[in-house]
Amino acid sequence: MSSEPEILAALASIDTFDFDAPKLNQWTYGRPLSHVLYSVLHRNGLVERCNIDDNLLRAFIMECEAGYLPNAYHNHLHAADVVQTTHYYMCEEGGRLGSFFTPHERLALFLAAAIHDIGHPGVNNNFLIQTEDSLAITYNDTSVLENYHCACGFRILQRIPLLNGLPDTLRRQVRKLMISLILATDMMQHSALLSEFRVATERGLHMDRDSDRHLLLRIILKCADISNPTKPRDISAYWQRAITTEFYRQGDAELSHPMLGVGKISPFMNRNKHFQRFKCQSSFINYIVQPLFQTFVSAVESIIGETPIRQALDNLNTNLELANFNIRDTAASQIQAWWFTIKSAVQHPVRRSLGYILNKHVTSPATATKFLHKLGITRTTLKKVVLPRASPEHTEPEQKRAPRSPPRRAPVTSSTFSLIQLAYKSRSAPPLTHTNSPGSGSSEGGSASRP
Repeated sequence: MSSEPEILAALASIDTFDFDAPKLNQWTYGRPLSHVLYSVLHRNGLVERCNIDDNLLRAFIMECEAGYLPNAYHNHLHAADVVQTTHYYMCEEGGRLGSFFTPHERLALFLAAAIHDIGHPGVNNNFLIQTEDSLAITYNDTSVLENYHCACGFRILQRIPLLNGLPDTLRRQVRKLMISLILATDMMQHSALLSEFRVATERGLHMDRDSDRHLLLRIILKCADISNPTKPRDISAYWQRAITTEFYRQGDAELSHPMLGVGKISPFMNRNKHFQRFKCQSSFINYIVQPLFQTFVSAVESIIGETPIRQALDNLNTNLELANFNIRDTAASQIQAWWFTIKSAVQHPVRRSLGYILNKHVTSPATATKFLHKLGITRTTLKKVVLPRASPEHTEPEQKRAPRSPPRRAPVTSSTFSLIQLAYKSRSAPPLTHTNSPGSGSSEGGSASRP
């Protein structure tokens, strides 16, 4: 059974920016969208004003929630969160912003938020287009998923005539507006939509014009769709983990798909480069979320004056600072790991030449990454060819280590020579010193190919 006190407590905060959709998901045993959408429509008085049959509404909501696939991010919980966020934007401060919109416009917004990702397969448009998926073919590589979500949602509305209580003219207007709102969530349209909104904001939004109101509705749904970094830290961190998991699953699919090329993975979708997740978050905030929300908050304040929606910018700055801190912390750890590996290279007689070059030209951990990238040497290659994974013992002074017998000499491979040869041919590298290790003859070195 559902935990009714907890559900009521969660729904009591549905008008706030701190609404915790993941907790509601736990308390409702996987029915967050049903509870949120039903509550939002009733709180806004749209069930009565739009003549919606309550039994049809329940049936529509249940089928809509069932249409979401169990993805890590694009699932019914994300839909519930977007519905609640659009409701907050419209109802804050007693619904001052929502009062500028007609009931059927608000109905279109909430229904569009509920179905905007229905049927999402867990991969993005680019993946579907590059793999020539049937959906990409159906929608001619244009807003593939967004068109698909519209189609899925309106098929449900065909089976369950939720909007039949509206006059035909209004019903068609609701459908047209819903399609416009959902298509606006396509990230490929982000720059064009933001530019259009900026122009409208600079000249001044006229809320008595249908075009300006509908443009603002598109921005509201767009903001709600990518609002995760504007939420309080714990909630934002939850959504970041979810989208990272979904990205990695797409990366795995890309890695094994024959049409995408062997080993090719989209940026930030490689689970073997988990440290990049903070850079992904920082870039997303800097280039996508922050410019949009700054314009959105300015537009809203030009209409209704000072608004609590501004706290989204405060949360955004907090989460951006946290992401940048994690980037610096991760980078420092990586540079330190590189440094251990470089310093360890001189301890092996076979690889002493490379160790000499690195120690000669890299004088501090801060320059390690830059120097090795200049040589075209990755840390992975360095670990495989130069030395196994470095351990903290390499940081101890020489005199503190217990004496030990000379290391066993390993055979020189062509990959070893390729790496040293690459370092030797760089402009700043001095001549290589000769090593008397077994297998370092000219035949092996001559067969090495330049990477």
